[in-house]
Amino acid sequence: MDPFEFEDEQNEDIREIVEKYEHAIRTNTSYFLDQEDFESLVEFYELKGEFNTALAVADQALEQHPFSSLLLIRKAQVEFELKHCKEALETLEKAELIDSSESGIYLLRAEIYTFLSRYTEAIDILEERLINASPEDLADIHLQMADVYEDWEKYNDVFNCLRKCLQVDPENEEALNRINYCMEITEEYDRSRIFHEQLIDERPYSEFAWYNLSCAFKGLGRYNEAIDALEYALAINEELDFAYHDIAELHIKNKDYAKALEVLKDYESRFEADEEIYMLKGQCHDAMQEYKLSRYYYKRALHCNPNVAEAYYRIGESYKAEDNWKQAHQFFIKAAEMEKQEYDYQIVAAESAQVLQDVEKAIEIAEAAIDIAPTRFEAYILMSHIFLQAGDADTAMEILDKGILFCKSTYELKFGRTAVLYYQGQRQEAMIQLLILISEAPGKEIFMLYMYPEMENDPEIAAILSN
Repeated sequence: MDPFEFEDEQNEDIREIVEKYEHAIRTNTSYFLDQEDFESLVEFYELKGEFNTALAVADQALEQHPFSSLLLIRKAQVEFELKHCKEALETLEKAELIDSSESGIYLLRAEIYTFLSRYTEAIDILEERLINASPEDLADIHLQMADVYEDWEKYNDVFNCLRKCLQVDPENEEALNRINYCMEITEEYDRSRIFHEQLIDERPYSEFAWYNLSCAFKGLGRYNEAIDALEYALAINEELDFAYHDIAELHIKNKDYAKALEVLKDYESRFEADEEIYMLKGQCHDAMQEYKLSRYYYKRALHCNPNVAEAYYRIGESYKAEDNWKQAHQFFIKAAEMEKQEYDYQIVAAESAQVLQDVEKAIEIAEAAIDIAPTRFEAYILMSHIFLQAGDADTAMEILDKGILFCKSTYELKFGRTAVLYYQGQRQEAMIQLLILISEAPGKEIFMLYMYPEMENDPEIAAILSN
C-alpha cells in the first residue's frame, strides 16, 4: 500500500509532518503539532498498517491536546483496529464526557458492539442517535445500522436501512451499491422495483438508481424492461461499461443474439474488449450454431486470460455439438483439471471419456463428481450406464440404489433402475415400474432410454411411452 494515499496537494504537507515527527523521535527532541496535523499523522500510520505506531502518535497527541474529542475518537479507532475492544470503548467514554454531540463516538461504539456480536446494543445506540441527529448525520447512521443488520444476517432490515439512507441522501453511492446486493440476497425484486421507481421520480438522472431498477426487473424475469432501464442509465452516462455487458446478457436471455452482438460491437467501439466480452460473443455464435466462430471468440478470451476454465468448457461443448468428441474431450479435460470442484465440468469430461471408450478414465472422473456433489443424480446415471454397457448390470443397479439414497431428485435414477431391470430380463417388473413412474414424473423417461435405448423397440413399452 502506498503510504501517501492523500490528495496530491496534501502529500507534501503530510510528508513534512511525518519528517518532523520522525526526526523528533530519532533525536529525542520536543515537538508540537496542532490537532489536525496529529490526525493526519495517525491516519498516515493507519494506512501503512502500522497501528502500534499510530496508537503511540495518538497518545502523544492527547498529551498536547487532552480535551480533543476527535483525537480520542481517532485513538479508539486505532485501538479497535488492534482489536483492543475494551480499551477502545473506554476511550470513547472519555470522548463522550468532553463532547457528547460528536456522532463519531456512537458510530464507532456501534461498530465495536457489532464486532462483538452485541447487535441489540449496537442498534439501540444508533436508534437513540437518530432521534436528535443532524440532517448531515442521518445517512451515516442508517448505513451503520445496515452494517449491524448485515453482520446479524437480517437482510430485510438491511434493505430497510439502506432505503431510509437513500430517502435522506438519494445520491449515496454506497447505499445504492449495497441495496442492489441486498435485493439479490433477499430476492425482494418487486419491493426494490417499487422503491427505485419512486427514487427515480425524485432523481431522474441517477444512473445507479436506473441500474438497480434494471436488476430488479431482471430478477422478476422482465428482461425488456431491464434493458430499457439500462439504456436510460447509458443515456445519462455512456461510459458505464458494465451496462453494455448487462444489456448483452439480457438480449442473450431473450434469445435475441443479433441484438446482443450489436451491443457488444458498440462496446468494442468505446472500450477495450476483455475476456468477458469475448465470452459473450462466443455464446451468441454458439446459440446461432456458428461453432467455428464461437470457438474463435472463446480462444480470444483465453488470450486475454488463460485461466478462464469456462472458455475451455464452452469450446468443448461446441465440438460436442459437431459430434467431434475427440476434440471436445481435450477441452473438457482441461476445464475439469482447472476447476476440480466444478461438478458440471467433471460430468462432461466423464461423458466424453465414455464416448471415446476410455472406461477407466470415465469411471474415475464420475467418482470424483459424486464426491463433489453426492446429492446430484447425473454422475450416478453416467457411471451406472458405463457398467451396464460393459454388461455388469448388478454394479449398475448398486450405483443407482446408492444414488436414490443420497440424491435430492430420484425419479431420474428410478427410471434408470427400470432400464436395468429390463436388461436383467425382469420385463414384467420393469413394465410395472414404468407405468408408476411415468404417471408421477412424465418426461423423465428419457433417462431410462439413455440407460438402455433398446427398450423402445418393445411394442408394449413403445405404446406406454406414446400415450
